[in-house]
Amino acid sequence: AVFTYTSNDFAVTDPVHDSVYDVATTGAASTISLPATAPDGTRLHFVADGTKNGHTVTYRDVTTALTTALTASKVHGVTVVCRNNAWAVTGLYVSP
Repeated sequence: AVFTYTSNDFAVTDPVHDSVYDVATTGAASTISLPATAPDGTRLHFVADGTKNGHTVTYRDVTTALTTALTASKVHGVTVVCRNNAWAVTGLYVSP
């Protein structure tokens, strides 16, 4: 799935289990906000190519940061899983 940012934030509004999101071109330090509710076990994947994400990206559970600001221009892959309406995150960060 491809997305665009609104005010440097992408809010996932309708999470579909096992969707893979291509992290879009950033215009400034950006956030990816996960929804307040999702079915238990919902898993989402985010992939950044290290080129389009020329600014930091922070993943958050609604408004609470789940990651530090991931370094700009670095390849990264992040998987999030929802349980009891809370998100857990794991990621792989690679220097280009």
